[in-house]
Amino acid sequence: MKILAGTDFSASGDDAVRCAAALCRGLGAALHIASAYEPLAARGLVTSGEGALELDRQLRSLVEAGLRETVERCSVGALDPQLLPLEGEASEALASAAAELSADLLVVGSHGHSALGRFVLGSVADRLVEHAPCPVLVLHGTPDRFERWLEEERPLRVVVGADLSRATTAAIALVRTLRERTAVDLTFVHVYWPPVEYERLGFDDVGPLDLPDPELAQSLETALEKRIGVLPGTGRQEIRVWPGMGGIGRALDHEAELMDADLVVVGTRQRRGLARLWRGSHAREVLHHVRRPVACVPQQVLTRHPEPVRPPRTLLVGTDLSEHGTWAVQHALALAPPGARLWVVHVLPRSQADDQESIEAELRTRFEDEAAARGVALQVEVVVGDDPAAALLAAAERAEADLMVLGSHGGGGLRRALLGSVTKAVVRAAKRPVYVVPAPEEA
Repeated sequence: MKILAGTDFSASGDDAVRCAAALCRGLGAALHIASAYEPLAARGLVTSGEGALELDRQLRSLVEAGLRETVERCSVGALDPQLLPLEGEASEALASAAAELSADLLVVGSHGHSALGRFVLGSVADRLVEHAPCPVLVLHGTPDRFERWLEEERPLRVVVGADLSRATTAAIALVRTLRERTAVDLTFVHVYWPPVEYERLGFDDVGPLDLPDPELAQSLETALEKRIGVLPGTGRQEIRVWPGMGGIGRALDHEAELMDADLVVVGTRQRRGLARLWRGSHAREVLHHVRRPVACVPQQVLTRHPEPVRPPRTLLVGTDLSEHGTWAVQHALALAPPGARLWVVHVLPRSQADDQESIEAELRTRFEDEAAARGVALQVEVVVGDDPAAALLAAAERAEADLMVLGSHGGGGLRRALLGSVTKAVVRAAKRPVYVVPAPEEA
């Protein structure tokens, strides 16, 4: 494991070095310390020529001396850190160094500046969170927290902002690495806005917004448990689900205060420009509100730690009781490994709601024997609604399906991948793989 600390030789920079050193001691990692400077000629402060080159050589020597003094001042010489004087704008130089080192963590202060190199850590930290190829730990609050963690010989206390996105998967990759090297007490926190979740999950009965909905909270907690899994290593692991509209930043700060957390971790999609303005940035919100060290983990770390593709354990198949619908269910049963769950879902128009129980019984009778013979747990659900695509998508969210299976109802010509209108709408909007089954005569 490699940890890179960025410093501008200010007090904030020294805090970053001490923090990185404490983590290296606790995690058995290698320490690298870097400081960036911009050549004087590049900044237009001197004209080009031999004189300018000499001044830049002197500037580099000053940075090298500053790094050596930092090692002495911060008492980190025993770790034998690699010292890196970097040429260029601070955020770009640090991001490039992190990529070249394949650093597992980059530590910077949240503020501080010096004339040397114009290394303003507040803005540098922001830019690194948006561009760095590895997790960026931005120091807030008490700078010696990790040194006290070592002295107290206790598990590292970590709060993780969690949802069902790949950004959370990236955050999990970091805490998994931490748990491989030391004991970590983990609290995953998810904040949801009830109207959004009621719509996503297709709940008809909407509860009061100011009170927790037990059914909704349980559904979200189950989905998060599936996404997170039981992480290897020692230490407590729990999930907390909160309704609210105050934002993830305040929620994580509150939770971190309650458990006296050492670190808050969030994943980031590294949105930039207009995308960040339109959709917001959870990482920036967390950095703004949380008064403790925050590690922002970019989704791109998943290219270094890719998720394995596993056989589907939960499948959802939509059927309309036709021969083609039955054919789709048979495909789903063939795809499901022993021990998997298969949700068979039929969407019934509201005008036919009285038939709900009889259709559910018919579907169970049709498929329960074959499902049992294959070792597949069958669940039948007849949903009442006038938008079949939306109902199927909501059912897939409730089931946390790994795979959706639908008939195409295609026909003619090139079939335009001729999906039926329902299947086409599902394929367009689904957040999970969709397996489309053509009718037997088309296959």
